[in-house]
Amino acid sequence: PSDGPLWAVNLARLQVCIVYVASGSSKLFDPDWRSGAVLLDRMVRYGDVALAHGVPERVLAFFQQPSVASLLAKGAIGTELFLAFALLSRPLRIPAIFVGICFHSAIELSSRVELFSFTTFAAYLLFATPDYRARSLRYDPTRTKAVAVARVVRSLDWLARFDVAPWEPDPL
Repeated sequence: PSDGPLWAVNLARLQVCIVYVASGSSKLFDPDWRSGAVLLDRMVRYGDVALAHGVPERVLAFFQQPSVASLLAKGAIGTELFLAFALLSRPLRIPAIFVGICFHSAIELSSRVELFSFTTFAAYLLFATPDYRARSLRYDPTRTKAVAVARVVRSLDWLARFDVAPWEPDPL
């Protein structure tokens, strides 16, 4: 159905935001996290793993500077607190999801926390506006490129927002 009670979705959205508030707040009130000591320790401790995976030595040296770790820690805290509130704001929701995808992709690349990242990406689907087949895409079935575009749209339209169908002339 295209409409219905959304209380369960809103409750799940709120839970996602509560997780961001809790995580960002706990880091904000932890002096070691806030100063960057936690991130610096992680970067120093696992630097050899990064080098083994092809990270250039100068890049690793850059991230192992206390001032860079401090800046990254403050950025992580600010990002989590931003996401906690921006995801609930309709005008900020799309930019927040973009920031969240970039943020969690960076976490995944640097820390490999698979389940956490994948769960977060899935949770972002809760913030999609429920508008089943609200958009139309009509294509010329005689053109190869148009058929290819229609197939790509159908395969990437995981939330069923597009009604993809061949174009038909209007009746006279």
